[in-house]
Amino acid sequence: FFSHQPKGRHVNAPPNTGPPHHASAAMSVLLRILFADKLDEDTREPVVTFSTSDGSEYGLLAPSLSFWLQMAAILVLQSILCNALAAAVYYGIIRRRGTSTAYLIGYGFVIPFVVAMPFYFIRALDLRNTCFMIAVASTPVLLTFRCLEAMYGFSPPAVEAQI
Repeated sequence: FFSHQPKGRHVNAPPNTGPPHHASAAMSVLLRILFADKLDEDTREPVVTFSTSDGSEYGLLAPSLSFWLQMAAILVLQSILCNALAAAVYYGIIRRRGTSTAYLIGYGFVIPFVVAMPFYFIRALDLRNTCFMIAVASTPVLLTFRCLEAMYGFSPPAVEAQI
């Protein structure tokens, strides 16, 4: 019936959300600009065309700069994610191998996160190019096997010696 309003705040004022996150906003804008070209259609014009004796015509296309920039950005984002998960696997699983905590971290956090990650990447970056979707979807296979080998002790000793 009655609502309590703290003194000094206007009724319609937004809640204090803390300082603005300029770095994350800048990264979001940069990714939006970088992935603006969806590359769902190949609209490039041939640089050189030639005909064969049977009447067929072929053309050579120049590489798409947008494609390679987007692929590089995807690989960098995946590398950052893989390194963060490697640290989580090292400290959470390898150093606690054989305990229920290690299996809980592996089966309860790392593997579900890795399996859900491609869907998040595809949705967040609005990927429509099949090549990009395959590149994003191939990472969980590798990370799942790395997590399993860490849980069951099949990773090489040199890998486990240090992070």
